[in-house]
Amino acid sequence: MKINEIFYSIQGEGTNAGRPCIFIRTSGCNLNCNWCDTKYHTEYEEMPIKKIVQELDNWNCSLVEITGGEPFLQSDILELVDTLLELGYEVNIETNGTQHATEVSDDVKLIVDIKCPSSGNAWNINTSKLLLAELIGTDEIKFVVADDIDLKFASNMIHTYLKSFQGTILFSPVFGKMDLNKLVNFVKKLCDNRVRVQVQLHKIIWGNKKGV
Repeated sequence: MKINEIFYSIQGEGTNAGRPCIFIRTSGCNLNCNWCDTKYHTEYEEMPIKKIVQELDNWNCSLVEITGGEPFLQSDILELVDTLLELGYEVNIETNGTQHATEVSDDVKLIVDIKCPSSGNAWNINTSKLLLAELIGTDEIKFVVADDIDLKFASNMIHTYLKSFQGTILFSPVFGKMDLNKLVNFVKKLCDNRVRVQVQLHKIIWGNKKGV
């Protein structure tokens, strides 16, 4: 498996924000977002699953997030996930939703980063392979928003494709771009109990750095 980095930190986003977490960052992505904060994802070390698991033993932490890049580009991602579940880890996977993920266990939390127009890769129903209707109540959807166009896009998505989604919908500002007051007022007007504002705690604490 192509691994970019494995590190121990706190979860900076989502419903697990603030929890200690081990991150497994896989290498490679099929998108090239304008505001991607992990351009270094192309770097990697070939690492067998056995060695990945051994690395996790360095920390006494039960929460693991597999991120990228795009984790579902890795051919052995399901094997890694099943191994982690068998060992008792709580597993989250962050994905851009463009790859098939239907065989993943319901015990895994999927965090689907639906790309908005400012990313340069706006979500399209014709290209998405992860069907939003198949997500379950423990999964999360994230919109990273930079401007009014992104907010309108996300609102349309919620009212068109996410009406039956029972999980949490997160709005995250592009770091240094979206005014937080505007975002909060937008979420208040949505008046949707599934929706919450999130900020990236790791960037507030350490800035935009690798391995945090």
